[in-house]
Amino acid sequence: MPQIIQNIVLHLNDHMSPEVFASLFDALLSGLEDYTIDERGDVGSWIRMACVRGLTSVSEILISNARTIIRFDDYLTPSKYHLAVIGILKQGVERLDNVRQDAGECILRLLRLPLPDVKDAERWQLPSCGLLVELFAPGTESVSWSDGHWLFPRAVRLLEIEEYRQPVLKGLVISLGSKTDSIHRPVSTSLSAYARSLPASGPTDAYDLVTFANDLIKYAQANLSSNNIIIPILQTFSVLLEAGALEKLSSDDSGIRSLGSLHLMASRHVDRLKSVQRIHESMKTVVNLLAFDAMFERCITSLPSFLAHRFPTIRSDAAEFLYLKIQSMDLNRDTEEVEELLLETEWWVTNNQFRAITDVQTS
Repeated sequence: MPQIIQNIVLHLNDHMSPEVFASLFDALLSGLEDYTIDERGDVGSWIRMACVRGLTSVSEILISNARTIIRFDDYLTPSKYHLAVIGILKQGVERLDNVRQDAGECILRLLRLPLPDVKDAERWQLPSCGLLVELFAPGTESVSWSDGHWLFPRAVRLLEIEEYRQPVLKGLVISLGSKTDSIHRPVSTSLSAYARSLPASGPTDAYDLVTFANDLIKYAQANLSSNNIIIPILQTFSVLLEAGALEKLSSDDSGIRSLGSLHLMASRHVDRLKSVQRIHESMKTVVNLLAFDAMFERCITSLPSFLAHRFPTIRSDAAEFLYLKIQSMDLNRDTEEVEELLLETEWWVTNNQFRAITDVQTS
């Protein structure tokens, strides 16, 4: 597509209508959401990289030749251009090194691109362009979007910009769910540090911890049937809870309601879930919420859903995780009897044997 546009750009109005151009541009935008994986491998990543490059090149071509294009703003509307930049930024913070590097190089190209030579050109100005330049075009400093330790401490600051916030947060969640330590660790550290820096609540035009938590919860609630989304979100909450990054929520009524929504999401219909990993991450979230006095009783009532689960591996993992957390948490309660029960119960036995054991223990 970029080659076609390059060949006809000086006579674009004669060869392509704004409607046809918009449909082609929309196709590139939709390609940013392709996460297909099949027997050939991660096909979606190839498509996303091609679309990142395509959107960048097409934008460069049109903006550089805007003066010669009649009705330029019908071809490349400011809103479509901003959608492209936002989509590329999201790819720039996701888990694959090569995708991030491609996206980062394209963002640098767009940051260096002059505004179109048309009336009201500032409409194509990137939101908070100065901050983007400060973060990602720092002069002589070596820039590598594939290096998580360089990128993610900068990337989390994009959450300060409302226009970029939701897509970037989604990209960070995907990266945090990565099994690769070189990605998981810098994302976890950076996101936790950023969350700790936020006030519990604040002015409506400023980002705060309650809004941050609610953004994650809303993203999860909109995708409850997708384990590919829910599991990384639960992992994100576990990381934040274990790092103490959400402690300020307990001092705010809205924050406590957010914790309640998180607990409900993690504990509801556990017996209906089929994904062991999702159940495991839900269990970790519920156990980590025990640290909040306002959530303690609710979490206690939810724990049997995991400790008495029909899957022995869930029972065993829940008992082990709960025991370790009780050891490290300051619950201000006598937990000796609970610890003894967690250690002595045979969590790995068959379901019939487990029911017999629990019947004896409760009689």
